Amino acid sequence: MRLDVPKVPNHWQIERFHAMVDELNAVPDVDMIIIGGDLLDTAKPTSKEIELMFALLAKLKKKTIIYSGNHEMTNDKVLGKYSCLHNF
Repeated sequence: MRLDVPKVPNHWQIERFHAMVDELNAVPDVDMIIIGGDLLDTAKPTSKEIELMFALLAKLKKKTIIYSGNHEMTNDKVLGKYSCLHNF
């Protein structure tokens, strides 16, 4: 995810990400969500992008496992000091 993209309003981006999470929550018979890294579109995300990422992860109603991508692994402020696997 990335905000402040030229010609793409932030409110549209944010609504789109929230709609994606709502759709994931609505899928029946799913026990777990696995996210394969690069939640962020840059290795130097803004605090607004990090806050949005955590807000979206908190909205997921199913167990979620995240494998960090190269963008998350290069920046300790994103997902902390762990580099491979995160459970939410």
